[in-house]
Amino acid sequence: MRGSLTTGQVVGIEIDGPTVDALRAMIPDTTTIIQSDFFELEDCGGFDAVIGNPPFVRYQRFTGADRHLALRRAAEAGVALPELSSSWAPFVVHSAQLLRPGGRLAMVAPAEITYSGYGQKVLAYLVSAFDEVTLIRFERLLFPTLGEDTVLLLAGEKSRQRHTNGVISTVVLPSLQSLSVERPTTITKPNSDRVASTGDSPAVCSRRARSRSLRR
Repeated sequence: MRGSLTTGQVVGIEIDGPTVDALRAMIPDTTTIIQSDFFELEDCGGFDAVIGNPPFVRYQRFTGADRHLALRRAAEAGVALPELSSSWAPFVVHSAQLLRPGGRLAMVAPAEITYSGYGQKVLAYLVSAFDEVTLIRFERLLFPTLGEDTVLLLAGEKSRQRHTNGVISTVVLPSLQSLSVERPTTITKPNSDRVASTGDSPAVCSRRARSRSLRR
């Protein structure tokens, strides 16, 4: 699927028909909801930002044509994900590919992005594609009933060209309520933290936030 964007337009992608109908009934006309497989979206002229909570589907259920297309999209971005990858991994990569230079990414991701083999591939790609990548971890589970630890992934600004120097900052907060845009505190990264990242193992700098608010 290819197309062009109008400045200021908000676009949502949803594959489920009833959900699309419900969304279109409740949102403003300035927002466009497209019923489509997310991986069918190829080029819309470049988004300023992409936000999402991708499905966490294990490889046992992530099969057939759906997995083939998702892994192909990741490969087109230069990320060779294994067949055992969960669905969130190509979602994150493809989301980043839809951004214009200078764009920003905000995604919910499982904590396995920090330690699984294919998670390291995704992080290595993000480090090479963005000026800054931040993982926000919480002492309290974001989704207690999910049974899986999750993180907030923030990346920006997207670079015009891939680069070899980068760093990932990890911020630990007590809970989601610790995030605030009303009383922001900037968490900075000293220059000495910026280190080379090559291959599939980007360097990670971790710090615990004492403030109860955070600003990107």
